[in-house]
Amino acid sequence: MSLARDGAWDLRAAREDVTSGRTPAAEFLARARAAAETPAAAATFIRRFDAAAQAVATATDAAREI
Repeated sequence: MSLARDGAWDLRAAREDVTSGRTPAAEFLARARAAAETPAAAATFIRRFDAAAQAVATATDAAREI
């Protein structure tokens, strides 16, 4: 699953991957963090919410395990 394709479709596909259990939310978060840390995105973010995003990804993945 590429997050660099066709915008809205990717978000729908990513949601389906997470809700179906095919891809953990933490994996998508890791990909997003990696993209945010590239030189191309160096001046893109004024503030990042990594701790909050990690908490949501962890909770989402834990809810899938129940």
